[in-house]
Amino acid sequence: GLYVNGLEAQLQAMSRALETQSGPDQFQQLVDRLRSNPRALARFLEGSSGFTYVSVVDASGAGVRAGVQLPDDAVEGLLRDAWERGLSGEAITSRPVPSAMKEPVLVISQPVFAEKTPDGRSQARGVVMAVAGLGRLGGLTQSAAQGGLVDVYVVDDTGTLVTHSREEGREGTNLSKLPIVEKFLALRGRASSTEPFTLSGPKGER
Repeated sequence: GLYVNGLEAQLQAMSRALETQSGPDQFQQLVDRLRSNPRALARFLEGSSGFTYVSVVDASGAGVRAGVQLPDDAVEGLLRDAWERGLSGEAITSRPVPSAMKEPVLVISQPVFAEKTPDGRSQARGVVMAVAGLGRLGGLTQSAAQGGLVDVYVVDDTGTLVTHSREEGREGTNLSKLPIVEKFLALRGRASSTEPFTLSGPKGER
């Protein structure tokens, strides 16, 4: 969606900004400078940023970080996967996962100084990674619900519920078998529609 696209654009801009501060052969020195000046990285968490955590990591796994490090195995696993794949020149946006922040989060990464090796493979000198909470997205669904006149649900590309305008605690529910969600997945989100449907929950159908 547009919200996640905006987060991806923010991190891509951060990666490009880091690249303008040094050359590929000086990336380690750049990481050292960031480590000696924590504010230089923390500023990417300020203002309208949706990130709660950001890190810059080199190919050896050493790096610098700023923000809240969540004590979640799922988030740690996503960060490791993002780092490993980022070193191969791949930009990653994970699926949302539950977190200790009481809201779903996702991990986004961008390679830094991605280059082609002599054998044609992509290889990066480092990776910039961020964790973004989706609490703001929940606020947007409540605004769009027009005070309860309509229900607004946001699902990921597997049909799993990310956030919604009604009761909390149902995030992670698989809605892929609902006709409206099946249609959305079949069209890969390239269309919108308003259709009646029913969800069964602890408070009955709605």
